[in-house]
Parts: sequence; C-alpha cells; structure tokens
Amino acid sequence: MTGREADILDVIEAAYAVDRGRDAWLQAIAEAARPVLDCGLGTVAYTTDLRQPGRPVSSRPYTASDVFGQEHGEFFLSDDVVDPELREMMHFSSPVVATGSELAGDRWNDTVAVAAPHGLMDFLGINHLDPSGFCLTLGAPLSELRQATSEERECWSRIACHLGAGLRLRDELEREAQAGQAPLSRAEAVVDADYSVVEARGAARDAGCLEELRAAAKAIDRARRDRRRRPAEAIELWLGLVSGRWSVIDHFDTDGKRFFIAQENQPRTAALTPLTLRERQIAFYAGRGYSNKLIAYNLGIPVGSVAAGIRSVLRKVGLASRADLMRLLAVLRATEPGL
Repeated sequence: MTGREADILDVIEAAYAVDRGRDAWLQAIAEAARPVLDCGLGTVAYTTDLRQPGRPVSSRPYTASDVFGQEHGEFFLSDDVVDPELREMMHFSSPVVATGSELAGDRWNDTVAVAAPHGLMDFLGINHLDPSGFCLTLGAPLSELRQATSEERECWSRIACHLGAGLRLRDELEREAQAGQAPLSRAEAVVDADYSVVEARGAARDAGCLEELRAAAKAIDRARRDRRRRPAEAIELWLGLVSGRWSVIDHFDTDGKRFFIAQENQPRTAALTPLTLRERQIAFYAGRGYSNKLIAYNLGIPVGSVAAGIRSVLRKVGLASRADLMRLLAVLRATEPGL
C-alpha cells in the first residue's frame, strides 16, 4: 500500500491531465487511484479497442503496485487467462463497476484455475465504454473472490464518467497536435480564476451556456475545497460534462495565471435514425444499464431531461420499455460498437 493520503479527486484530475502521451496518462491514472482503490495488490489501467466484434485488443496495462508488476498485468490480460470472448463480454456488460467473477459467473472458474497460482483470484474493474469503441478500464487485482460493494459502485461509476471524458479529450488533442494545430485551439470558452468569461465562441456564446460554464468552474473549485472533508459531495459537484457538450479543464498561462478552458467533448454515437444526437447519447448509456441519474451526471444535464429523452427514444423506435431498448442495442452492437 502507498503512503500517500487517499484523495479520490486526484483520479479525476489525472483524467484531465491530457497533455501527456497515452502511456504516461494511463500510468498517472493508475498511480492516482492507488491510495483509494488498492486492495493489497495495487492498481492497473489500460484501454481496449472493441471496434472489431469478437477481436478485443487491449493496450499494455500500466500498474501501480509494490507486488503486482507489469508482467502480472500482461499475464492477467492474456488470452490464456481470460478468453477474448469473455473479455469482450465483460467490457460491454453493465454495471460499470463490478468484479470479474460477478460478470463472468461460472466462466470465471477457468480464469481462477490459471491465475490463482500467481496470487490472483479476481479483479475489481471500473469500465467506461465510449461510443468510439474504446473502453478504458481502471481496476484493482484481488487475492479473493468477491463482489463490488454498493459504495464502490456509487463512487467509481462517477469517476468512470471522467475517465471516459478524459480519454476522448486526450485522443482528440493528440489528433489536433498531429495535424499541426495548437493545443486547445478549438476551445469554445475561457473563464478566469474569478469566474469571468474571457472569451467565448460557437455554441458557448449563448448567454445561458456561458452561465452554466461559469457555474461549472465554481463547482469544480468548490469540489476541490471539499475533497477531503466531504469526498462524496465533491464528486457530485464535478459533473462529467457541462450541458452534454463541454469538458472544463485547467489551463495555466505562461505567467502562471489559471484559467478554465471549455473544450467541446461530447460523445459521438453511431447514427440511429430518427434519433437526435442527444437522444442517441442517452440511448447509448441506457443500453448499458446506466441509471437516469448516472446518465445525467455523465452528460451534465438534468435528470428530468434524461427521463424525457428515454421516453422520446422509445416512442421514435417503437419500443415499449427500457429493457426492449437494451435488447435492441445489444443486437445492433454486433455490427456497430457505437450503439
């Protein structure tokens, strides 16, 4: 176990430290999570490409542990330990936070038979599957079989929203850099440390949107002040997105001045006629078992808007229930991971 003081907001902040390459970014997330997630064997972070059905491709796993080394992470993700079909099923499955044995049931016995001699029995995983087809997993190897607790589900399902937003944002900024664009050149709003709007363009020029962005900046600072005294409340204050569109991240100018940058970062789902983009986003997360409250947190929109969106989706596609929607999307995902 690390001697660092536990602070779960460190994980959110690591998710938005998007100026790092992906490898360093994943390592930083694993390190930030260790004081609050480590169950004795350390923590691990990796991504999985699920764009080709039946062929999940995981990145190199990055570990933060005194006993669980890089080779253990690679071993635990190998096809010899977890069958690729099972691994794909687990990444697509809900809930967002669960152990391998919970998701796999009796099929996990084969994994235990291979991994137990190495001191590994289970894995507590926090998964965020993005509509792009990439899944980010943060987790803790376990030396015993168990289920995720209700407290772990409540807390880490929200952290997963930030991991997904950070993954999208980091990858987009990397693409922009490769195209020769300046970092954050597409930022739609800049708010200073006093919460005054310095610059706004595009959709952010709307007065209502600007007020929401200013409120988000204030909420982030309040979350940071409450991070140790009231960590659960701090997490609730720092939403996954603002108005379903923006990630708000810190930026320090060359003279040390701090600004909040609003970067367009909404999930891009596959087309599903006749749904709007917002309805597709809501349907995507509902299809993975997200509650209305978690969808609202993830997108940064009111819970009532999520409920209305679900009703509209069901009406437009001619389905009677949320369960019908989940079954339909599970079938469609066989050819289109972004649904």
